[in-house]
Amino acid sequence: MSEEIQAAPQGGEVEIVEGFRKELHPLPTKKIAVLGTCPSRVYAPVGDPSWDIITIGPGGKNSNRWDTLIEIHTDGWPADFRVYLEELKAEKPPKRIFTLEPMPDWPANVVFPKEELYAKYGKMWFSSSIAYALAIALEEKATDIGVW
Repeated sequence: MSEEIQAAPQGGEVEIVEGFRKELHPLPTKKIAVLGTCPSRVYAPVGDPSWDIITIGPGGKNSNRWDTLIEIHTDGWPADFRVYLEELKAEKPPKRIFTLEPMPDWPANVVFPKEELYAKYGKMWFSSSIAYALAIALEEKATDIGVW
């Protein structure tokens, strides 16, 4: 491997080594914004189509643009969730709704690969909807992940 020394902008020396040059081989970006239900979500880049938006539950569904929704609470939904659950049935791909169990009457349903990802990352980290959203972002090889 050859080396060359160039003058640094502030008078020091910089060592240049051969190898990957990002400017010659730009990497594709995949930006994913994870939105919770806190007020900070208003600062998320929902107006920028270069960001994929992952949101959670009923608090995120009707609050902003989203591409993926996490709904891991499949047991014991309160009666007032009926409207929300009916709305989820109406969502169609390319939107995705990740659940822990199959929801056959939801066209946008994707079953979260829990056993595979529990084994990969450790089950103890999956303690919230946001944790599931972050695992999805990691699995989709996001180059940029923002959390609001």
